[in-house]
Amino acid sequence: MFSLSLLGLYFLCALSIPTSYAFHLPPLRRVSGSKCSPFWTTFPASAVANAGSGSNSRAPFVGITPPTSYKATGNGLQMFLDRPKWEVTTANGVNDFVGEGSTLNSTFTMLYGRVTWVLSTDAVPGVITAAIFIADKFLGDEIDLEFLGSDPTHWQTNVFAPAPEDTTPLYGVLSSIEDIPQSRNDRRGTITEPHAYTIDWNADRIIWSIDGQPVRQLTPGKALAVIIYALRYSKDLLPGIVEQTGINGALHYPKDPMRIQLGIWDASTPIGTAEWAGGPINWQKVTKRITATIHSITVEC
Repeated sequence: MFSLSLLGLYFLCALSIPTSYAFHLPPLRRVSGSKCSPFWTTFPASAVANAGSGSNSRAPFVGITPPTSYKATGNGLQMFLDRPKWEVTTANGVNDFVGEGSTLNSTFTMLYGRVTWVLSTDAVPGVITAAIFIADKFLGDEIDLEFLGSDPTHWQTNVFAPAPEDTTPLYGVLSSIEDIPQSRNDRRGTITEPHAYTIDWNADRIIWSIDGQPVRQLTPGKALAVIIYALRYSKDLLPGIVEQTGINGALHYPKDPMRIQLGIWDASTPIGTAEWAGGPINWQKVTKRITATIHSITVEC
C-alpha cells in the first residue's frame, strides 16, 4: 500500500470513503523538517508492527499494547478495550480495576503536518478514544482529538505544551468541545458513525476540522492583541478569534517533533478523570469488548 505513487494514493483514498462522509483531500505534500513521508492507508496487516517482535520494521505504526488489543484488517484498524479479568467494584465514583485498552504509536516523528483520521467508536460512558500528536519527551507537547463515550454528539480538541513558567500542569486549559455534524438521515451525528477528523499544524496555527470543515483555529500569539484588533475592526470576530496560547506570560504552543498516537482506554479512575469521562464504566451493562475503528489515515508531513 505504501509503495503506491502519491497521486494513486489520493485517488484511492477519495474512492474508498462512503459518499455520505465524503470530504475534500488537498494534494499530499511533504513538510520540511518532518522525519516521515506522506501516505494514506486503510491498515493492512503490514501497516502495524508488534512491539518487540523485530519484524516489519518498515511499518508506519507499532503496537505499544499486546497484539490482542488491536487488529489491522485492511479495512481499518480496530482497537479494543476489554473488561478487566477480575471482578470490578465501584466505590466513591471510581472502579477498583480498569480494562485493558489499546495504544499504537507511529514509527516516525513529524515537525508540522496535517493528518486526517476517518474514525468511529462505541459510545460507552467512561471510555475515551484518542487520536493525537505526542512528543517523545516526558510531559512534552500534545495536540489532541478525544472522543468521550458519555458525550457521543461531540468531540474534544486540546493542546498541551508546558512552559517553564507553569507552576502546575495546564490540563484542559486549551481544550474545546465541538459538535458532530448532522448525519445522512438528518438526525444529529454521533461518534459511532465514521467521520473525517483533521489536525493541520504548522508554526503559525493549528486547525481542527471535521469532514473537511474547519471548526477551531489556535495560534501562538497573545490574546490581548487579538482582542484589540477585534474591538477595533469587527466585534463579530471576538467570540471565535480569541484562541491563543499565551498563559502565565508564556506561549503554550507545540513546537516539538511529535508522533501520531492512537488509542482507546478505560477512564474509570482516578476520580477527576472518571468525572470528565462520564464514568466509571458500568461493566455489568456493557459488552466485554469495546471497539474503536480507524477506517483510514492520511498523513501529510
